[in-house]
Amino acid sequence: MKQWNRLLVVFVASTSLLLSGCGNDDHGDIRAWMLESSKDLRGHVPDLPQIKPLDVKPYEPGDLISPFSQEKVISGGIASSAQIVHAGGLTPLNPDIYPLIKVPLETIRFVGTIIVDKDVRALVQVEREPVRQVRIGEYMGQNHGRVQRITPASGDSPGQVLLKEKLFDKGVWVERDTVFPVQGKGDRK
Repeated sequence: MKQWNRLLVVFVASTSLLLSGCGNDDHGDIRAWMLESSKDLRGHVPDLPQIKPLDVKPYEPGDLISPFSQEKVISGGIASSAQIVHAGGLTPLNPDIYPLIKVPLETIRFVGTIIVDKDVRALVQVEREPVRQVRIGEYMGQNHGRVQRITPASGDSPGQVLLKEKLFDKGVWVERDTVFPVQGKGDRK
């Protein structure tokens, strides 16, 4: 037990000597240099830039209808889907009534015309689906392409369908006429 006491005393003494060595000011020269170097320094925050007022330009709507006018309000409470105007003037079309609006125009083939009760109808086909009849006023293609005229084949002209498509170009709805000529059967896959 005496040995343990001696070891304990030696350990405590050596520890206190080591800790007393940590207490000197070994970094005094660095602290003196920092104080000397920083005595002339002053912080400088640059001034805020001057705020320039913006030019006020009056709003001149011209012939546009005010969004709050009575002409814009749909009467009768809840509007039907045919009355609601989306994206600057296009009404959503029902794909159940016009199934060809989901199909890209490039995949639709105009194969001919048929006359039913003095009404000229276009015969169109989408890839491997059966041939469909399209009348004037119906829609085809994904750009709201409405059938304007169906010209049957006669003599030298093979026949064609004239569509009026609506495209959104540079923030404006633009109408474009598209002529759809009769396409031969070609090779089938």
